[in-house]
Amino acid sequence: MENSFRVCMLFLLISNLLLSHGALGKNLTVTVNPDCSASTADCSLPWLVDVISRPSDSLNATQYHHVWGAVGAPTLMAIESPADAKLSVDWSLLASHQASAIQLQPAPLSVFGVAITEIILFDDVNDEGSIRNVNSSAQISLPSSLFDWNFTVSYTDSDVHVSFYTTHCNNTELEPNSGLYINLSASLEGRRSDDPPRLFCHASAAAVDFILDNLILNVTNPNPSD
Repeated sequence: MENSFRVCMLFLLISNLLLSHGALGKNLTVTVNPDCSASTADCSLPWLVDVISRPSDSLNATQYHHVWGAVGAPTLMAIESPADAKLSVDWSLLASHQASAIQLQPAPLSVFGVAITEIILFDDVNDEGSIRNVNSSAQISLPSSLFDWNFTVSYTDSDVHVSFYTTHCNNTELEPNSGLYINLSASLEGRRSDDPPRLFCHASAAAVDFILDNLILNVTNPNPSD
């Protein structure tokens, strides 16, 4: 059984999408692990996908970054910056999961971010879809860092899609046909999702899908609270 929910992030404006994986379009770039060095990090991992949109050709235009990564805790950032701002990565800091690894100069105008730090499994005996009344002994908290994430980047003339997906949890391969996915997309035009509940996302939105596809985890709590 596949369960999913979708969030439309209305923070960024994605327009004039002229896409080429790892290359430049007129007003948009897509870069995976920018300036990654094999001497400091495994550059095949999904450390950082940077999607930059500049909706205007004006020299004073604002530009927007989608910064997505899935090593350790999957993280999604939305950044508004001056048109001349440049993103830089200190790979030594990022590989050791330290603060200030990603910098933007000049300073960003605004930043929004969210990190998925853990997944909580619980016994929903009353089929309420809520954890509020579930005893802690019936919960299993899994840090998202226990999951190994792979990723794909794809695009059409009007859309860009990034998918992070799991293959292993706590060094154990997942069951066949079982998976956890975080799908991110931005579209040139406002449209409805192809998947239920078919929410409408404007062209100024990025869509984030969290999908649990027949997820089976044969685990015990690695950090029991009692």
